[in-house]
Amino acid sequence: MLDIIDELLNAGQIEVKTRFYEAKIAVRLDSKEIKLYVDGKSVDTAKVSFFPKRNVALLRHEIKRDNVGHEVEVFGKSGFFRAKIKICVNGIRIAGDDF
Repeated sequence: MLDIIDELLNAGQIEVKTRFYEAKIAVRLDSKEIKLYVDGKSVDTAKVSFFPKRNVALLRHEIKRDNVGHEVEVFGKSGFFRAKIKICVNGIRIAGDDF
């Protein structure tokens, strides 16, 4: 299974973009790492060789709006043809694949 993930990741970069209020959120996955960007700035990075079997957040960041914190989490999963990525805010999926 890990060989399949390596082939998928080596095939190219995966990018998921969305907005949460005024914040622009993007996730980029390539063959070596996954990065979370908020408003164009890298806020979290992780090395990727495989995805966990359980629903475990790979990246996290807190966005503050009106003195209230909103937790942004990024999850990954190996799919049959490509890796799957989803972005959640406060536990609710706002962009990416549904898994």
